[in-house]
Amino acid sequence: MFKPSPANIMLILLGAGINIFGRYFAKALVLPVWLDSVGTFLTAVLLGPIAGAISGAIMNLITGIFELHQAWFAIVSIAGGIAVGRFFPRDKKIDSFSVIATALFAGLVMTVVSTPLNMYFNHGLTGNEWGDALVKMMGNYISLKVVCTVAGELLVNMPDKAVSIGITMLTLFIVRKYRDKNSGQKNDTAAPMTIFFIAALTGAALLTGAVSAKASDIAGEYMPVIYSAEDGLISAEINTIAQTGDGYIWAGAYSGLYRYNGSRFEKLQLDDRINNVICLYEDSRKRLWIGTNDCGAACLD
Repeated sequence: MFKPSPANIMLILLGAGINIFGRYFAKALVLPVWLDSVGTFLTAVLLGPIAGAISGAIMNLITGIFELHQAWFAIVSIAGGIAVGRFFPRDKKIDSFSVIATALFAGLVMTVVSTPLNMYFNHGLTGNEWGDALVKMMGNYISLKVVCTVAGELLVNMPDKAVSIGITMLTLFIVRKYRDKNSGQKNDTAAPMTIFFIAALTGAALLTGAVSAKASDIAGEYMPVIYSAEDGLISAEINTIAQTGDGYIWAGAYSGLYRYNGSRFEKLQLDDRINNVICLYEDSRKRLWIGTNDCGAACLD
């Protein structure tokens, strides 16, 4: 348990520093996690819930100097530090269930605490671009904003807490291995620690891969454009759409076949029988196949 010794105070400050580094590292790479709880969890496991809560709160108070509302989110970090420090099995044999349960519990607790804060300060957004993308997407279908906010929080919180717990376990494994090596005791936590370390590395690799796979698209600001009769479409109901190798975009409707030239659609009268287009496909020879509703298929070469 936490005792106010110089070494423990240094560990708390180190945890706050790890949180700040992880926060800006994840933000710079647009990761779908925050990584600002690693130091909190590590301190909570080594020194107990009070120390973990203090370490997390220090991080938010420091970031609050530059973003004032971030100081209020110290409540979230305090809740996470207490949850992990209280339930992580640091004084007994570490088993898979306990670690998974701790990560899930911490994620749920921090989601519950942060949701009203995000509703008040961030208009329901999470502060993470991946979570915000889900909030905005669900907002098109669900009018209850709190549901969208919770979904966005869970999307980021659950993998974030899993990775943070994994890093914490790796650190704990190294500490215990060094301690047991000096004391001559047998380390019975190596197997589960190794498993979760591998899981954490796998999760981190997947997250990094997701970022490299055009994760910046989620952060992009796109302007929706609705094409209608003013843009050359006779029918508002489009059955199919395809783009050919020459760059043209084709649209099929019950009113016929349309081609988009970059600014508007134009109706093409290739054949009197091509009036009800339901599917379009370009083959390997760059030919456009046109499937109709009642006159079979046509091929535009």
